[in-house]
Amino acid sequence: MGESNEAGIPQYWQRVFINSKFFIVNENDEEILKHLKDVNLTITEGKLDFTINFHFEANEYFKETLLTKTYIYDTTTYEPCKAISTVPTWTEGKNPKIKTKTRKIKSILILFNF
Repeated sequence: MGESNEAGIPQYWQRVFINSKFFIVNENDEEILKHLKDVNLTITEGKLDFTINFHFEANEYFKETLLTKTYIYDTTTYEPCKAISTVPTWTEGKNPKIKTKTRKIKSILILFNF
């Protein structure tokens, strides 16, 4: 077995999301989640608002190493009223929401005999 420089459980966060009952993870997500190194929460003092911080290692999928999702709550109803997310800068051809299709072009050779 190869040596790992990773402290703790290898690919811990990937395993958390894959085994969660709250998230649906497909094969593309699994590959991206291999690069997720930490998840933590920042709570806005004096409010219900909070931000989830997703810390990634440098990877071939997107430029950012930190992606965030902030939930803002209505102070009268105590319900979430807005969510703001970091939009990843996807590497060309790596965005899992965009499917690339390739078409085969049939070549037709017509011979004319004069």
